[in-house]
Amino acid sequence: MNFLSRQYNALVGEAQSQQQTPRDTIQRLANRIDTSTLPQDRKAAVLGLKGLSKEYKEIVGEEALDNLLLTLSDDIEDSSMVKVVLETLNNLCESSSKDQPNEIAAIHARRIIESENHIGVLLELVGNSDFYVRYNALQQLEILLVHGGELLLSKILVSPTGVGRLVDLLSDSREIVRNEGIQLLISMTQKNSEIQKIVAFENAFDKIFAIIQEEGGVGGNIIIQDCLQLLHNLLGYNVSNQNFFRETSCIQKLTPLLQYDPSEKELAGYVEEESTWKDQEIRNMITILDIVRMLVRPGNINTENNQKVMQQCGVISPLLQHALSVEVPNAIRAQALCTVGDIIRGNSDNQQLFQRILITGTADDDEDGGVENTKMVPEPAVLVIARIAVGTCPHEVSADTYDIVRASANYLVRSYLEDNFDAKLAIAATFNPPPQSEDGSQESHQSIGSLLVSVMTMPLTTDRQEVMRVWHAANLFSLLLHNNDVIKQLALKVVVTGDDQNSVISLLQALANQATFFSQHRGRDSKTTISPESVLLVALLSALSVWMYNSPPSVSQFLQSKSNCLFIVELISSQPSAANNENSHIFVERGIGCFLLGLLYELNGNDGSISSEELHLLFHKRIGIDQMLFCLSKLNDSHELHSASSMFNPVVAMDIGIHIDSCFADIFRSHYGYLRTVLKQKPNALDLQKSMARQLHVPGNTASLVPSRGPSPAMDSTISPEHFSNSVPKSDYDKLMADLESTKSQLNDALSQLKQQKEQQQQQPSPVSLRDTDPAADKILTTKLDSANNSILELQSTIASNNALIKELNIELTQLKSENSEMSSKISTLTADLNLLSVKKEEPAADSETTIDRINELEKEQEDLLVLLADQDATLKLYRSKLRSYGEDIPPSDNDDDDDDFDDEE
Repeated sequence: MNFLSRQYNALVGEAQSQQQTPRDTIQRLANRIDTSTLPQDRKAAVLGLKGLSKEYKEIVGEEALDNLLLTLSDDIEDSSMVKVVLETLNNLCESSSKDQPNEIAAIHARRIIESENHIGVLLELVGNSDFYVRYNALQQLEILLVHGGELLLSKILVSPTGVGRLVDLLSDSREIVRNEGIQLLISMTQKNSEIQKIVAFENAFDKIFAIIQEEGGVGGNIIIQDCLQLLHNLLGYNVSNQNFFRETSCIQKLTPLLQYDPSEKELAGYVEEESTWKDQEIRNMITILDIVRMLVRPGNINTENNQKVMQQCGVISPLLQHALSVEVPNAIRAQALCTVGDIIRGNSDNQQLFQRILITGTADDDEDGGVENTKMVPEPAVLVIARIAVGTCPHEVSADTYDIVRASANYLVRSYLEDNFDAKLAIAATFNPPPQSEDGSQESHQSIGSLLVSVMTMPLTTDRQEVMRVWHAANLFSLLLHNNDVIKQLALKVVVTGDDQNSVISLLQALANQATFFSQHRGRDSKTTISPESVLLVALLSALSVWMYNSPPSVSQFLQSKSNCLFIVELISSQPSAANNENSHIFVERGIGCFLLGLLYELNGNDGSISSEELHLLFHKRIGIDQMLFCLSKLNDSHELHSASSMFNPVVAMDIGIHIDSCFADIFRSHYGYLRTVLKQKPNALDLQKSMARQLHVPGNTASLVPSRGPSPAMDSTISPEHFSNSVPKSDYDKLMADLESTKSQLNDALSQLKQQKEQQQQQPSPVSLRDTDPAADKILTTKLDSANNSILELQSTIASNNALIKELNIELTQLKSENSEMSSKISTLTADLNLLSVKKEEPAADSETTIDRINELEKEQEDLLVLLADQDATLKLYRSKLRSYGEDIPPSDNDDDDDDFDDEE
C-alpha cells in the first residue's frame, strides 16, 4: 500500500494540493502508459489503474482500455507486466452488483473481444510457462465467454493452434491451471459442434480418462464430475465424436467406472469398509449413466453400433448389480434400470441376451418361513425387474423415493418387449394366476403375466404405493395387447376369482368391474390433487380401449353385461361440479370413455346383451352425439395426450396424476377422425358398411374399407368424393398444358432477346444506359418462367396420380361387374325356385306348411340380394361417372338414364 501511495503521489505531482477528479487521475495514468520510456514507470501506471479499476470501472474502461490492450501486446515478454495488465482487464470485465451502469462489464468485454489481435494474444499467453500469466489468461477467457460466447468462439476457431493449447491444459501438472482449463472447455463445448470436434480430435478423451483414473474414479471429488461433464458435452448430439469415441475403444473404459463399489475403498494402503454412498459419488455415477444413455438414445444413428459394443464389453452386468441392490440410492437404481432399457431397446440380440440373464436370490425353504433353511433360487432378470415395477415396496427401501424406481423398471420391461413378439407371447401365456399359497406370499411365486393380472384385479387401498402398482400393471398390460390379436384372444380366456371368492369371472369382466368401482367411488378432485380412483380409472379405461380396438370378439364379450356399457354412459353424461369442471382431467376421463364407447358401437356384432340400436339410442338420449364429439375433441387437444410417450419421463414417475398410456395415445391418434364419422352414422348404415366389407373380402374392421382415403358414409361405396375435388379433366389438362408450353416458349424468346441486347450494349455503350432497368426486367421474366415450369410439374404430378387412380378404379369396376353377374344369376335362380314353390303352394299337400316356410325364407333372401345388388349398381354408377370425368371411354350400361341421374346428383 505504501508503494502504491508513493506512486500515486508522484503522479499527482505539483497538483497534489489542488482538488482532482477520478477522471483526471485516470487520464494521467493512461497518458503515463503511453509516454513513459522506463518499464518501471509504465508498470507503476498500470498498478495505479488496477487499484482504481473496481471502484471506477466505467471511467478506466473509457480512458485506458485501449492503452492496456496495446501494452499487453507490446510487453508480452515481460511476465510481471502481463500479469498486472491481465488482472486489470479482468477487473473491468467482471460483473458486480455495484456496477453503474449494470451492463458496463459486458460493454468492456465486447470491446476486448472485438479488438483485432487480443484473442490471439490471450491464446498465446495460455501457453506461457509462468503460472500467474497462464492462470489469469484462462480466467479472462472464461469471463469473456460469459459476455460474448459466440463471438469469442468464432475468434478462437480462427486461431490454428488455439483449441489445441486449451486441450493441453488437461495435462498441466498444476491442478489449479488444469481445473481452470476443464471449466473453460466445459463452457466452450456446450453448444458449438465445431469446437466439440476439434477438442475431441486433440486427444481429449484419453486425457479426460487419465484425470479420472488419477483422481480416484467415481469415488473422487468434484473434478471427476467436471471431467464427466466435459465428456458429456463432447458426445452430446455429435455423431462424429461418438464414432471417434467408439472407434478408439473408449466405450470399454466406461465399464470399470460402472463397477464402482463404495464398500471397498483403498486409502493410504488399507481398505476402508464403508457401504454408504456419498453425495459426490452419487453425482459422479449418475453423470456416467447419463453418458451411457446418450450413446444409445433412441433415434441416434449410432445407437445400434453402440449397443453392440456395450453388450460385448459387459456393460449390462454392473448396471444390473446397481439396479437390484437395495443398498444403492434410488436415484442410481432408477438411472441404471433406464440405461439397461436403452441398451436393449429395439435390439433383438441384446434382448435375447437379457432374456437369458438369471438373477440369484434367496427363498425360504422352511414351511414356517424361517430364515435358517434358505436356498439360492435363480430367476430370470426380466421377472425380477417386473416385480420391482408392480410388486410391493421392500421394507429396506424408502417408500418416498421408490416411485422413480418403479417407473424405471416399467421402462426396462417395455424396452425388453419392444418389437419382441415372442417375449410378449411368453408373458401372455402365463396370465392365469397360480393357486393361492398357504403362507400368503403369492407374489414371489408368480410369473410376469399372472403378477400383472393379480395386481390389476386386487382390492384398492388409498396407499400411494398400491396405486402406482396398479397403474404400472395396467400400463404393461396395454403394451402386451397393443395391436396383437393373438394375445387378445389369450386374455379373453383368462379367469380370475370373483368378489365372493367362490366364483370365477373373466379377466375382462374383472377389469370392467374395477373401472366401474373407481368411477363410482372417486374422491373430490381439485386443481392440485387428484384422487387415486381417478388416476386408476383413466389407466383401466385406456387398457380396455386398447383391448377393444380392432377386436370384435373382445367387444362381444364386453357387451355380455349391460352394466359394462352403462357405467361408461354414466361417466360421460354425469355433470361435474363447478370446481371439477375446470380440471382438465375431467375431460380426459370423459374423452377416453367416449372413445371406448365409440369402439363398442363400431365393432358391435349384435351378439351380446346390447345391440347397436340400443347403443345409438343411449348416445342420443343419455349423452348426445354433439357432447361425445366435444369430449373427443377436448381429449385430442389435451396436454395429457400430447405428452404421452414411450420414453422414460421422471415427472410421470414422481407424480400421481393423469398420465395417458402411449399405446392408447397411438390408437387414438390413428382412429380419432374415423371414429367421429362412425358416431354420426345410424346403426343400419353402419351394419351395411360391415356387410359390404365382408362381401368385398376386405380384412379387418369397418375402418379398413377406406384405409387410405378416409371414411365414407353408407351408399357412397368405398370412394370419398373429396378425393376428386382437385381433379383436372383430361381435355382441360391438355389445353392448359398447351397454353403453358406456349407461354414458356414466349418467355424464353424474350429472355434471349434481352440477353442479346445487353451483350450489344456492353460492346457498344450508348449514352443512355439500361443497367437500372434490364436486371429488373430480367428478374420478372425469370420469375414468370419459373412459375410456368412449376405449374407444369404440378399438373404432371396430378395427371400421374389420377392415372394410377383410374387403373385402380378399373380393377375394382371389373371385380364388381363379376360379382354383379354372380348375384344376378343367384337372383334368377331364386326367382325360378319361387315360381316353382308358388305352384306347389296352390296344390294341396301334406307338407304345405314346410313349403310356405321355404317360400318365405327364399323371399327374404331374395330381398337381401336385391338390396345388395342395388348397392353395387350405385357403386358401378359412381365408378363410371368418375372414370368418364377423367376422359376414359366407358361403354354405356343398361341403365344409361340412371347413370345420368346419378351424375346430376353428384
